[in-house]
Amino acid sequence: MFLAAGAVFLERRLQHYPAWKYTTLIALIGSGLVLLPIGLPILPIKSLIRYSNTIYRPPTLSKFAQDNSAQAPWHFRLMLGWEDTVAQVAQAYQKLLPRDRAECAILAWSYDNAGAIDFFGPAYHLPKAISGRTGYYFWGSRDYSGNVVLSLGGNLTFLRQTFNSVETVVIVTHEKIVGLRSTLAIYLCKGIKRPLSESWPAFKYYFKQPTTNLITTDQP
Repeated sequence: MFLAAGAVFLERRLQHYPAWKYTTLIALIGSGLVLLPIGLPILPIKSLIRYSNTIYRPPTLSKFAQDNSAQAPWHFRLMLGWEDTVAQVAQAYQKLLPRDRAECAILAWSYDNAGAIDFFGPAYHLPKAISGRTGYYFWGSRDYSGNVVLSLGGNLTFLRQTFNSVETVVIVTHEKIVGLRSTLAIYLCKGIKRPLSESWPAFKYYFKQPTTNLITTDQP
């Protein structure tokens, strides 16, 4: 809102001064081009690290990084390994029986993995992801029954309280920052205890993944 209000404020004043108007436009375009590699993933990872250290060094949001200058900016680091994760999810998805695959939902417990499924998934013939994380929650369960779910991560206690069967099908590993590998378990969950449309509120979270399904356990 402040950006929009500022744009209207400047537009009304600069329209009477053509020289300043074009100077401002050139400055905006120039700064946009300089910062473009920081906003869009257009550089190889090594070039991106050098560029970000020279132009813009954002916070890493990682207590594990020993040398921040050796790391990619945090918003790009979340994307590392995305397509490989989607490829491994697709392998697990294609191994399902046709009747299971037809009703299988892909549940992502982080919005970065949900975004990866939605972005790369069509090339692997995957449906769109569902997720209870932040804004993804409001897109709902996309009318899935919940009888067959591939869960990308998630708390095992919560999953076992929600489904009759929970089986680990693959462990995905990636190096998100130098010297530290992240792991992501993909679970095949079957036989939801209450329809997904009814239990969906239990999947909603913002900061900490739910560890107890209060809907299926009937706890107050």
